[in-house]
Amino acid sequence: MPRASERGEFEPFKMLIGAIMALVVLTIILGAIDFFGSWTVNVSTERLFTGIRNAVHQPNGNPLEIRGLAFEEGTVYTTSAIGRQVGLEAECLKFWGPENYSSLTWDHVEQKTLAVNNRFETSVYAVCNTNNSSSECAANNCEVCCDIYFATEPA
Repeated sequence: MPRASERGEFEPFKMLIGAIMALVVLTIILGAIDFFGSWTVNVSTERLFTGIRNAVHQPNGNPLEIRGLAFEEGTVYTTSAIGRQVGLEAECLKFWGPENYSSLTWDHVEQKTLAVNNRFETSVYAVCNTNNSSSECAANNCEVCCDIYFATEPA
């Protein structure tokens, strides 16, 4: 009968412990990647609201670019939700997007809803005007109106 001090008797157990440790490290790394991915989207959402809020506070008709925003698949943006965040009524906001872009679906007619189909990064432009410079803005009884351009530059 072999003795416990013989070489190689505990090698399978050492390999098993090494495999378990590697699995634990891999789990930690994957968890960190998932955490930082969702953290990036949360920071981008806050930057989007802050950028639009800044454009609302300086309605000069010039585009304000908000660069490098990350959007998560399955997210839906509405003018009423963004309006609440930036202090505008839903009628005072309009969404614009590219005609053929697989990552976004937006309502071309009402321009009040935008859905994210795939996770992606892009710039958003906010162009805000006062009711003195926009007849549509005055017709909606808005002091400030904003056009929000997702993944496309203002014309």
